[in-house]
Amino acid sequence: MFEKEKRVFLSPRNFSSKVKRRLVKIILTKQNLNLSFKEIPKPGSRNLVKGFFYLDVPVKEYKNVINLLKKFGIELSKSEEEAMGLFELRVVADTLSELEDGIPIGVNAKRERLVLLPKPIIGVSRDRLTPLFLSEILENVLWIGSEFRGYENFLVLIDKLNIGGLGKGAIFELAKILATKTIGRRFLADFAEKMEREENLLEDEEFIVSSDADRVLSKLRDWEIFDFEKSASIGKHLLDVSGLPRLAVDLAIAIGLNLGYELIVVDKVSFDPKVLGNVRDFQSFIWIDKFSTPNWANFIIDANKGFIVKKRRFRRRTVDYFERFIPLWDVIKGVVIE
Repeated sequence: MFEKEKRVFLSPRNFSSKVKRRLVKIILTKQNLNLSFKEIPKPGSRNLVKGFFYLDVPVKEYKNVINLLKKFGIELSKSEEEAMGLFELRVVADTLSELEDGIPIGVNAKRERLVLLPKPIIGVSRDRLTPLFLSEILENVLWIGSEFRGYENFLVLIDKLNIGGLGKGAIFELAKILATKTIGRRFLADFAEKMEREENLLEDEEFIVSSDADRVLSKLRDWEIFDFEKSASIGKHLLDVSGLPRLAVDLAIAIGLNLGYELIVVDKVSFDPKVLGNVRDFQSFIWIDKFSTPNWANFIIDANKGFIVKKRRFRRRTVDYFERFIPLWDVIKGVVIE
């Protein structure tokens, strides 16, 4: 703490309920104040944390901050000892997480507030209803899978991803995936050069294999899901990858991200989560899978059973934050949940 700051201790009673915790977070966020937590090592349960919450406030703003906190009913403590408490780990993780931003997906069981898919929206859905709902409200969507019956009402089945004119950066990323997963990254430059020139990918005559890179690129051509001739374009698309290897799925995801699709849905087929390193701030990714709980997922949702599990990070620990909710499409239809 700098000399020009004063420490404000918050009473443990402020964090006894979701409503109080949210009030504290909203007020502090609006005032650009950072809430901190000092953990006191204590042997015992891994689910309990001993410590206290506090703010370091510039001296010139100290009185105004104190008055503001009291105005909104936030209780203060006079010392570390008075502020000390024993908290559930999930409470600390939830309190210190940023004020939630995301896409409304439903309301809580008491219908008091919206439940959001937390940003970045990178997670697992146990159902198809959630990604279908998002596909209706977003402009550019790419579904990658095989069984698409009933989706054609608002998604268009395409034979290939049009990727003509992709920039050098995007080509380099695709070349890196190809090289890493086939003959080795030492051939990265060879892949990138050939793909940038669209060499061996567009010719109709018999393919001539002159190098290891050519051999791999010939398979890429045989998959027939990428078109290097037509200009890159996006929309609401379904891409069928039936019978294709996981490498083809990985490349389709990477290309979809580079093309700028807002949402990419991978329907049950497997993929390498390393490709998710290219997800940008405005993009979302959902994997439809019934059983997996991967470490990369920020949430797991099951609209059919009415729950979402959000991942909260505290120091090096990850805490599952379980919440019941009523899907927004059921609320709109006026479904009553007992």
